[in-house]
Amino acid sequence: MKPFRYKLQAVQMLRERREHEAGEQYALVLARRAQAQKRLEDVEHELSLARFEIQELVTAGCPAHQVSRRQQFCLVIQERRSQCAADLQNAERIVQQHFHALLKARQEREAVEKHHVKCRQEYQRDLQREDQRWLDDLAPRPSLAAHA
Repeated sequence: MKPFRYKLQAVQMLRERREHEAGEQYALVLARRAQAQKRLEDVEHELSLARFEIQELVTAGCPAHQVSRRQQFCLVIQERRSQCAADLQNAERIVQQHFHALLKARQEREAVEKHHVKCRQEYQRDLQREDQRWLDDLAPRPSLAAHA
């Protein structure tokens, strides 16, 4: 019998490559999301410090224009914080999209892999049947006259 040859080998390799690429893209967007999270945390920390400074200025009895300037600075930081939060939400959305793309690529690869296993098992069964037929042909058969 001919050696086993999987006819969808090229498709299987393509699906494996797609899954690998989807995994790499997912890793990249995860890193970008982590960067967006870090930027948001940094801005929130900066905002917290600026608010603390305002409290310190007020308790120290500083002139109103200094407090007002610091409050305007806080507003700028709050706008940056809002932008960072929006960036993080966008990064989360992109992560979800790439996660679903990775799952789809994995399912497609697994479907081809399952088909490959099924074909391999069918080939093995055929091979066993052929071997059994060969052995049956070699085995001596009892003559019909001996049974009569």
